[in-house]
Amino acid sequence: MVAYEQSEWFEHNVYRSVHFPKSLDDKLRKIAVREQKSVGQVVRDALQSQVNSYEPTNKTFDDINKSKTIVLRTIYIPRTLDEELRRFAFRAEKPKCDVIIELVRAELKKYDKAWKYNQ
Repeated sequence: MVAYEQSEWFEHNVYRSVHFPKSLDDKLRKIAVREQKSVGQVVRDALQSQVNSYEPTNKTFDDINKSKTIVLRTIYIPRTLDEELRRFAFRAEKPKCDVIIELVRAELKKYDKAWKYNQ
């Protein structure tokens, strides 16, 4: 991550709120503990990792609507990444939040495969 002075930092980052299903948030917290990072950093890393290979889908996230518990996560995202997410969301005709969840889930599948392999 690039080092900025505090005033510059806010110019280069965007504060984004995302509603994660509790099951997904639980996975994010486990990864954060295992890697000794914040949940926000895990999400940023997942987005950075997946953004170059993103192919919009028509998936909807019914588990968010059906879930009794959702977790509101607020994270800072680099402005350039946020602009890419906005373009993806526009092309896919879906909310940016859904694009973020889709990218995070794709990255978590990699973690799941790696953990099963290492056990």
